[in-house]
Amino acid sequence: MGFRDWLKAKKKKKQQERLEKRQAQELAERSFVSTDNDSGFAVDPADINPPASRFTDEYKVFVEAQDGVRSAETVDGDAASSAEEAVDDACSDS
Repeated sequence: MGFRDWLKAKKKKKQQERLEKRQAQELAERSFVSTDNDSGFAVDPADINPPASRFTDEYKVFVEAQDGVRSAETVDGDAASSAEEAVDDACSDS
């Protein structure tokens, strides 16, 4: 095999790789268009079952307490300290 043959083979291999990459991108774009899902995978959100978590209720209590702290900071400094105590209580309950 001569140098020219080697270059031609290398060029042909690169063209084939570019073609395969382009086809993969087109397939991903078609999948995105058909599912409106930017991950490229055809997934029905109804099929996803998130695991039950013990932190869900604790997090809700924490967020409610944080909202109380934020609203209290805008109203009064004394109320903020009582809201911070509520946060501490909510965190210590878990």
